Parts: sequence; C-alpha cells; structure tokens
Amino acid sequence: MYWVFIVLVTIVCVLLRSLPAILKSSENVSASTRSETSRRAKWRTLIPEYRPCYDELPSSDYVVFDLETSGLDPERYEILEIGAIRFKNGSRDGEFHTYVKPQCSIPWSATSINGISWTTVCMAPRFRDVQEDFLSFIGDFPLVAHNARFDVHFLQTELGHHISNPIIDTLGLARSVLPYMSSYK
Repeated sequence: MYWVFIVLVTIVCVLLRSLPAILKSSENVSASTRSETSRRAKWRTLIPEYRPCYDELPSSDYVVFDLETSGLDPERYEILEIGAIRFKNGSRDGEFHTYVKPQCSIPWSATSINGISWTTVCMAPRFRDVQEDFLSFIGDFPLVAHNARFDVHFLQTELGHHISNPIIDTLGLARSVLPYMSSYK
C-alpha cells in the first residue's frame, strides 16, 4: 500500500502545480451546481473545525499524507497505517511511514480493501507511541490528502484534539478539474 501512496503523492504534486488555473476555472461554476449530498453534509457536522483552505495553497512547502484504517467510523475503528511525504521548496524533504497496532480487531472488509491484516500490524507501535513523531514531522505545514475530511477526522479523533494546519483536499480539486467523473477514489 505504501507504493500506491507514493504514486498518489506524485499525482497530488502535479495537481498542486496546476492549482491556480484549476481554481480560476472553478470560480466559474455556480454555487447551485455544487450542491452537497447528505453524506458530505454529514461530514461537515462531524468535523466543524475542518476547513479546506484553497485560499491558502502552499507554493512549495506542504505535507502529503494518507491513512489506512480498520473501518469508516473513527469512533469505532482505528488508524492502521500512516504515510506522509514532506515537501520544502518544491522538493521532497522527508518521509514518514509506520504501521499502527490497533486495540480492536481488523475486520475482513478492511483487510480486503487496504491489504492490512493483523499479521501486518501485530509488531507495530500503538498510535500513542508514534503520534508525537508524526506531529513533529508535519509541523505547521499545510496538509494535503485525498478525501482529507476522512483522514483528518480519524487523526483528530485519535489525537483527541483539533489540528490547526491548513488542509487541502485533493478530492475537491479532482471534482473541480474532472466534474463529469463517476468516481473520485
């Protein structure tokens, strides 16, 4: 799964370089065409602190990250893997990767999606043992993720507090650039 993450980071970097043009074209889309489904509206109420910061886009310093989890609800499931790449001045500056040993079992449905089983994480550290290293790695850099609302919600739930970093969601960018796609996964 880590190499899939690396490929996604490359795609995100290409998107970030073309953001000014993307944002300019997305301004022409009327607010009425951006109606949110009840599912997206639900996420807004779950994480009121979450705010995608397209007006604070990083020119060259940011952290792209992705989480793999044992389920969809951060109140019932846990983070299984954290991967992140930090960019400074447009160049890769560092990588952070760890598996995380959950306190709950890993459902087969999660393993079938992310490929992470109990044997993968049984010797990994707990989240509480890696959280300070991860927070130190991301610092106050803007965070970039695909479907950032999901990842940020899990991260804030595990941390027990709000993350003040600017958040950039490539899912929203993909919807702006490719409005007629049937899926943005």
